[in-house]
Amino acid sequence: MVKIKRVIISDFLGTLTVSALMTYTYWYLYQQTRSQAVISILGTFSMVMLLFAFVGGYVVDQHSKIRLLQGIATLRLVMMGCGGLIVLTWHQGTAVLFGIVMVDALLGVVYGPLTESVAPALITDDSTLFTANSWVAAANQISSIASSALAVLLVYLKAPALALSVAFLALALSVMALSRIESDPAPVKREHLAIRKTLRDFAQGLRLVVRNPMISYMIPVALLTNFGYWSIWLLMPKFSVDIFARYPFVYNLIDITLTVGGIAGASLFSKVHRAGASAKWYPFLLLGQATMMILLGLSGRTDPTWGNVVLVGVAWLGYGFFNSISAVIYFSIVQLSADKDKIGLIIGAVLTLFSIANPIAAMVSVPLTHLAALPVLIVGLGGVMVLATIPVFSPRFLRELRQFDSQEV
Repeated sequence: MVKIKRVIISDFLGTLTVSALMTYTYWYLYQQTRSQAVISILGTFSMVMLLFAFVGGYVVDQHSKIRLLQGIATLRLVMMGCGGLIVLTWHQGTAVLFGIVMVDALLGVVYGPLTESVAPALITDDSTLFTANSWVAAANQISSIASSALAVLLVYLKAPALALSVAFLALALSVMALSRIESDPAPVKREHLAIRKTLRDFAQGLRLVVRNPMISYMIPVALLTNFGYWSIWLLMPKFSVDIFARYPFVYNLIDITLTVGGIAGASLFSKVHRAGASAKWYPFLLLGQATMMILLGLSGRTDPTWGNVVLVGVAWLGYGFFNSISAVIYFSIVQLSADKDKIGLIIGAVLTLFSIANPIAAMVSVPLTHLAALPVLIVGLGGVMVLATIPVFSPRFLRELRQFDSQEV
């Protein structure tokens, strides 16, 4: 258990640091360039990289998990150190931060599957594995709040050199936590990356999704909701800098309230959830998310005051709350409605469909800003999310939901 504790500590330090730096970078790049195109490029690239998680999974299966963790942590450390030196020497903060986001997105292709695979590689006892996973979940929740707090500090410091220095120190501790861990053995038999087989499996998963009436009915609704969210999220640097320039902390407020709302929703749901009383709330939770986005747009319609700032916080707090619960219910319904021996293919297809919608939202964020004023645009996207909820209030869908209210959701 000592090994897994060190891995959790290292991942905690690395994740909170990189997450905070990414939040700071999006804010800083828009503040310096006033270009939504820059944000769109970064968002699109980062989200496209999510589609290659299967490649990262292949890499993880072929190598020692600890050595991969050590390698990625070291690369991040070197990247922050070199980036800081370049900023201090040539004052190229915008270019350096842009490059760091791109490189870290590439590392994320491997790091995402790696963090989900390391615990089973280090622990053989099932009961201990559940304990370790609970530690990981707790660390992730704390990391989410800590990264938001660190992002506040980085935005307050403003200077990229200082931000990179803070990141360098935290990542140095992350590398040190991994330095004394004995590596797990790499697989003796190495498999080739079977892209054709992977594509066939994905196609089979899509066919299973289409043939499942419940999942196929929910997918378009979830895709539109996801598209609306990501389109709005990538407009937040512009929203906070252009509209709330007098309140420079608004971008951090958005990040913090979304995180706190998500944790509060998941925690409350885990405590009050009862079998047979969950699925029926799914349509109302989707409507709540859409309503919060409309409220967000309305908060920017007038000259900003403290009242408008409070509305921004309430909107994102509410969205995080509703979204965390609806996500749990959604994937529980998917799991319950799928054949147990095909669950992996179906979940993989659903997650990939979601990943496809994200870069599309990132790419259209620039042309969308030319259609209307930003607050009106956000209200419009929130309206699209409201329209997307109409099918889930249909009698047919509500009847389907009642079937799941007799099962454990």
